[in-house]
Amino acid sequence: MSEEVKSVEKEEVIEELKEGGEEAEEPKVEEVKSEELEEEKLETVEVEAPFIPEDVEIREERIYIIPLWRSWISGRGYRRAKKAIRYLRRFVARHMRNDDIKISPKVNELVWRRGIRNPPRKIKVKVVLGSDQIVYVLPADEDAE
Repeated sequence: MSEEVKSVEKEEVIEELKEGGEEAEEPKVEEVKSEELEEEKLETVEVEAPFIPEDVEIREERIYIIPLWRSWISGRGYRRAKKAIRYLRRFVARHMRNDDIKISPKVNELVWRRGIRNPPRKIKVKVVLGSDQIVYVLPADEDAE
């Protein structure tokens, strides 16, 4: 019943527009709305906090290509991305001699991009040891801030 009411209302609006000649005003309103939405999108993209806190100095920086395929050699073919993240943590802890590791959301997204069953075979990362004795794992192509 509500569909019938909507169709009747649409017909009435169409007739009013034809009679009143208000068709030219409607597209202008839509254009303004689309411009406002584009500006809002741009504003939200620009606001992005750095992963490493600003008060932390970089003590050591290395770039590694981590073979994630080694994490799923044995066992079933599901939950591979989860195992790959665990392997990445173990790899970085072994090479940096520090267990306090923070993985960047961008690196996490790279591993999980293709789903839980099909992570990348290898990944290139930048590993940074900060003055606060925390190891940060960043994508290799990202600029240090």
